[in-house]
Amino acid sequence: MKKMLALGLLLGAVISCRDPLFDSLPRYMREHGRTLPSSGGGAAPKDTAQNPSPQEPPPPPEPSVYVTAFHYIDTENWETDSLGAAELLFFKDQELLLRLPVETPPDPERHRIWDSRLWTDATDGFLTRVFRDGEEMFRYDGQEQLRGFLIKDGEVHTLGQRPGREGLCYRINGREVFSSTTGTVLGSPSDPEWESGALTPDGDWVYYTYKADGNYYVMQDSKYHKVVFERDADAFYDFRVKEGEVLQAYRKGNVYYLKTGEKEQALNAAGSLVISCKLVPFGADVVLRGISRTSSTDFLFWYFDTSIPGIRNRISGKSARSGMVLQEDGWLFADTAADGSIGSLWLSGEKLDMPEGTYYLATPQCLFYKDGHYAAALSGRGGSKHTVVYDGKALAYSFNGYFTSVKLQ
Repeated sequence: MKKMLALGLLLGAVISCRDPLFDSLPRYMREHGRTLPSSGGGAAPKDTAQNPSPQEPPPPPEPSVYVTAFHYIDTENWETDSLGAAELLFFKDQELLLRLPVETPPDPERHRIWDSRLWTDATDGFLTRVFRDGEEMFRYDGQEQLRGFLIKDGEVHTLGQRPGREGLCYRINGREVFSSTTGTVLGSPSDPEWESGALTPDGDWVYYTYKADGNYYVMQDSKYHKVVFERDADAFYDFRVKEGEVLQAYRKGNVYYLKTGEKEQALNAAGSLVISCKLVPFGADVVLRGISRTSSTDFLFWYFDTSIPGIRNRISGKSARSGMVLQEDGWLFADTAADGSIGSLWLSGEKLDMPEGTYYLATPQCLFYKDGHYAAALSGRGGSKHTVVYDGKALAYSFNGYFTSVKLQ
């Protein structure tokens, strides 16, 4: 498991006119026959024109906690062998909704929570199949690892990386839209701020980037949107698209840059060594989130945009394995020691209560922050007692395994 934890924590085409392939209502609404209130029958309404009685709108419902986990047989020590046979668990709050078999070795990047549903994919080397709540929705020939997943206007967009040097494929509902026999996808399903992984929805389009033959190709659905040459910088770290403009994070010499369209601005991070850069959404903007080493034992987590010359939101951590999720109205940060154990949780500068015991973040997707709501899925050392802390509350779980993702919806 130590190997697993280390790996996990290092850190469209024009809209179709046909009916969507998948319904947009969540299962619980369809199964329980929820409908709009009837407008007929009953007593005549009272005349309230003379004596109106305005009412305050009801408060929004509290979000539910959706969490996924890998479960091993009780006699297996998953901390020493996390590559053995496992099954996937899917909880809503503390209710077990689904338990599904998974391929061996289990891969946290082959499942994701979307609109309160569990989407999974699997391959036998000849076919790739995509499931919703355990039911197969479509399949296609070939072996792919989904680096991007997006449901847009009722259609499922996927960006698959083929094994070795066999390239990539962008699909809608399993139908091939674009493919390349060479190339490596930029972006990951483990990026916590990007729900759609390596895919970026922007207006009516879906964008993604891949590297091939010394160039970076920014794609708009099936069309080439921009080509960036590798020789233009010493290192490129990330590409995203916002309002049709390509954002780039790269380094020239010892200077790091954020470029939006044709506007380039240098990052002022004097006195530290930048070790990680990622573009992340930040309200209506996209900013550069990074990690710097300030000493042998100290690390700085920050973000940078083109409105000011310096870095913002400086947070100190004990190792580069610490986790952070950023949004415009706040952030969630897990200060993690070199062995992967979490020392403390911070919400926008406020220290949160931690449950007793030793806990880990098994994957970056075990941290969630959005619209003022937060959650952290904490896997307990020893393998059976785990906790999800969220919005000032906590839920306890007992199973032999570890959490792989959490969302509030």
